[in-house]
This record gives sequence, C-alpha cells and structure tokens, in this order.
Amino acid sequence: MLYPDGPQGNPVDIPTYLVENRIIFIGGKIDDTLAAKVVASILALQSLDPEKDIKIYLNSPAGQFYHVMAILDFMSMCPCDIATVGFGAVMGAPSLILMSGTKGKRYAMKNSRVVLQKPQAGLQGSADECNIQAREANRNMQVAWEIMTRCTGLDLEAVQAEMDRDNFLNPEEAVKMGVIDAVIE
Repeated sequence: MLYPDGPQGNPVDIPTYLVENRIIFIGGKIDDTLAAKVVASILALQSLDPEKDIKIYLNSPAGQFYHVMAILDFMSMCPCDIATVGFGAVMGAPSLILMSGTKGKRYAMKNSRVVLQKPQAGLQGSADECNIQAREANRNMQVAWEIMTRCTGLDLEAVQAEMDRDNFLNPEEAVKMGVIDAVIE
C-alpha cells in the first residue's frame, strides 16, 4: 500500500496508483489474461483523457504472438501518445510492443536487454496439421517483419537479417537500430 497524501491519507494499492498515474506495467510472459488487462487499461486511460500520454513499462521474457498483436492493435488505435520503457529483458514478441511506442518516446533502462527473434512455433499433430501451423507461423513472421520495418525504418532485408536468430541488443544498439529512441541512465 502507498500513502500518496502522507501517513494520514488514504492508502492506495500499487496497481491502482500506477493506473491513476497513467502507467501500465507488463511484467512476465504475455498471455491472454495479461493482454486483456493491458488492453482494458489502454481503453480506460484513453477514455479518461485522450490527450495525455500513457506509459507502458515492459519486463517480459516472452509473449504469445496473438496476445501481443491484440495489445499492438489497441496501441495503434489509441489517440494518446504511448511511451514505452523496457527494463530487465524484453524478449521476442514483446519487443514489438517496445518498438511500437510513439516515436521519440521509446526508451530502455541502461542495463536492459532487447531480444529480437522470430515468432515461436510449436508444431504438433498430423503432417497436414503441421503444414497448416507452419503456414501460420510464416504469416506471423511476415507480420513481425512488417512491424519492425515500420517502427525502425530499416528495410525488409535488414529486418530479416536482424531477426534471423536470437539477437541480444544492449540499449545503445537498440537506439542505433531504431528499436528505441533513448537510453534512461
């Protein structure tokens, strides 16, 4: 509990305090539950004040591709500027959220890592089912490439090379590549 008005004030739980200050916290793997909470927070904050910035803090080792896409869809339709701040590790699909913040407002903490990688695919079932899943995994990879191309300004060939294997970036490298705009010291 926090006491923003001093010890005599009303206590506020930390999640409520963060949302009241227009901060959305993503910590952990992005699954359907976390994605729904992030989307609901974006919708609530934009309805309260469509002119004020929203800040998303990310420390996420992974995320299910479709759930990350749901968050990105709502980020793109939101009239508010959305600042993104990576800390710890932002790996795989969640890195697309980090780079999709409003240009000029994308940051990473000095000791963080951003990991670019292809969307993961776990194929199982009959050969026909595996072929269907492989086509969908390739479509997801194309979508990730398009997002990174749009967010970084890199051409498609460069994006494909950067995402071909796990690519661990320190914040300075992420700035140079256009994934973020600045490092928070």
